[in-house]
Amino acid sequence: MINCSAIMQKRYQMRMSQAVVADRAGVDRKVVMKLENKPNHDPHLSIITSIAKVLGMSVGEMIVEQGEEKV
Repeated sequence: MINCSAIMQKRYQMRMSQAVVADRAGVDRKVVMKLENKPNHDPHLSIITSIAKVLGMSVGEMIVEQGEEKV
């Protein structure tokens, strides 16, 4: 399950728009939007890895057990 709040919080902290994160990760902005708003979204690991790198996060920080989303 995707840790939506951690992704959004990190992006805000870095003062990046969804479009900038998407561009730097080589994905469509809609992918970033889904990661921030749909915890059950199931993106490919390469997408999670690319976005984690842009945000300076580990893949582990972006994923949580179902029902345990951190804020």
